[in-house]
Amino acid sequence: MAETRLSLVMNKTIRSAVESVVLKTPKLYTDNIFHLLQTSLFRDKGDGRGKAMEQIYSNKPNPLLQPLTDIPNSFYGTTYSESGEPDKPTVWIVVPFQSNGRDGREEHKIEFIERMRLVRDALIDKVNLRIRFCRQVFSCYRRAELHPISEKPFYDDPAIYTPKFNRGILLNVGLATIQSAYTIYTHDVDLVPGNETSYTAYLTKINDETVLHLAGGWDRYNREGAEGKYLGGIAGMTLAGWRLVDGYPNDYFGWGGEDDEYLRRIKERGVTINAEFYDKSKFLVEDLEKIDDVATKRKLVGTKEADNVVKNELMDLYRTGKRTGGISTVGELTRIIGYTQPEDWVDILDIVVLPESYTRLEPSSYEKITLVDSRKDIYRESLYAYKMLNASDKDWSKSDVRMDETETAYYNMRLPIEVYDETNPDPPDVKRYRERFVKLPRYKMLKMDLVGSYSISYPETGDQMAIIMAGILGTSAGVIDGTACLGGNTGFLARYFEKVTAIEINPYRARLVVDNLQRVFLNGYPQVDSVRIAKNILEVCSPDYPPKAITVLDGDTQEVLLPRITDAQLLKCRPLGRALFVDPPWGGPGYGYAARKIGLEMTSHRNGQVTAAQFLLPIVRRAIRERAVVGQKAGILSQLEYVFMKVPENYDEAELQATLAGYATVMPKILIPDRTMRNRVYLIIMRVIPPLMGEIS
Repeated sequence: MAETRLSLVMNKTIRSAVESVVLKTPKLYTDNIFHLLQTSLFRDKGDGRGKAMEQIYSNKPNPLLQPLTDIPNSFYGTTYSESGEPDKPTVWIVVPFQSNGRDGREEHKIEFIERMRLVRDALIDKVNLRIRFCRQVFSCYRRAELHPISEKPFYDDPAIYTPKFNRGILLNVGLATIQSAYTIYTHDVDLVPGNETSYTAYLTKINDETVLHLAGGWDRYNREGAEGKYLGGIAGMTLAGWRLVDGYPNDYFGWGGEDDEYLRRIKERGVTINAEFYDKSKFLVEDLEKIDDVATKRKLVGTKEADNVVKNELMDLYRTGKRTGGISTVGELTRIIGYTQPEDWVDILDIVVLPESYTRLEPSSYEKITLVDSRKDIYRESLYAYKMLNASDKDWSKSDVRMDETETAYYNMRLPIEVYDETNPDPPDVKRYRERFVKLPRYKMLKMDLVGSYSISYPETGDQMAIIMAGILGTSAGVIDGTACLGGNTGFLARYFEKVTAIEINPYRARLVVDNLQRVFLNGYPQVDSVRIAKNILEVCSPDYPPKAITVLDGDTQEVLLPRITDAQLLKCRPLGRALFVDPPWGGPGYGYAARKIGLEMTSHRNGQVTAAQFLLPIVRRAIRERAVVGQKAGILSQLEYVFMKVPENYDEAELQATLAGYATVMPKILIPDRTMRNRVYLIIMRVIPPLMGEIS
């Protein structure tokens, strides 16, 4: 089972530590934080369940981040027997996490869950093992200058900046949201117990003034096994113990240093380090990264974009008492915007790290750094840049720096992806989804990424939908695939229609569409020779463009189909075709577990994340307007008569009908089951209402 996109839900009267994370609301960043979506307060009913009372943070409502009708008791860290009493103690594993799709971290997460499943099964009679991933989302900011210590350029656009990975603050959020535990371990995603003998270490009982260090025998950082030298990787304390030391620092951005500050706090408060498991015969640490020494790791980190360049300066501030904070202050510096539960013992918090958490240094740390010094290494370069910007009174938490609220979701959709094919073997999840295509002669040549692998339609489903569309439209009609993904639906449409225009929001995946069409879906079909990539929609609609072509475009469907051009330019265009097909993201393989009807979620550059119905509305309105203004022989969408949308059984049809009322007739959904007969896939057909005489808006 994989993720269902649901919101975090909170009981209004739970302990103050959780309230500090969710209920304290700082200044609203209307102008400068545009990834913060929505979270809700809940009224207590005495049993850990409640209903939404109000939004405490919402610049723009996210249709899928709506409150659950029931709060799972397991969220708070305790499971109950049928009698209502706690059945077994809970051991929590808190894992900081972020992945750009190409860094291997998503694969580490999958492997981590499978390896910890073995631990869970081995200990099931004694404890409940729970995993909480604390995922740092890519919140993006458009500024004249990036914060030289706490930010790095975003992947696809160097003018967009995002906070560096902050392990300490993520762990503090996870620690603050757990209210009942036998022991809580902070645990890196790339470390797992290396043999069955190691499993019982997680059962070790400790007091509130002891830290159980399970990664002390890890050769990369502590080859000699010296006690008190290193306290990273895997560390366990009681709930009270973590609050005694106040967790980790919140302002260590990039790789390194936060575990050193944690070690300092442990020593300062007289907490004992239990080093029993430094003995490799008792606990064997397995590194999923397969990196044996610090030098190799540092070479991998390599740049100021990933490194913590001021760890020594920060250590001095904490040691001298000029800087404090941890679990007790994390609620003022972060925002939880999402909660998903892939399995009943695994959940994921989506966390935005706010600019208020950014590193602040004392003048003594940087005032003597000169321009000449800044050319010597990345550390002094960063300190000098901080000095220059600090001299201009730059305040990163204020709205004097303007940012566009709607763009973050768009940029996140365009992140690089890890591609799997015959040259890069599939991880288990991708391999399982690839088997859908076993009946295709060259299915092993399909280029896939993790998200694309579970989003692509079963071949039988794609074929049946294309046949239905061809029966309504005729094969000479042009069609648009507005959600091309890996090219599955595009390929089956291209088998029946002479002209297909496919649009994919991720530029890396758009290249895969072309490869998959040529190598797999259209291999052996004459249409394969007409597959091409176009620069923009005006090129495709040009009278000189081949009338029978399978074209792939990079961008979001709204932006591509609704260019800002004049009516005179529209008159020079040739219409794309009579139908638009969309297969909106369903929220991951766990979509069927949503507690309500789902509106599905689509992303546009202009409007951010909206429901599929809201996404389609401006496209349908544009089609009606074009037909009224330029007729059906010119324009881009003037011939659009039908919209076909693939949806799950629990899709909110009522919202679609209400949103498109007056613009399109929504017909009852048609069941198109896949090969397994378990995924109930439906096709909704919408008929665009022709404009009234003289209507142009």
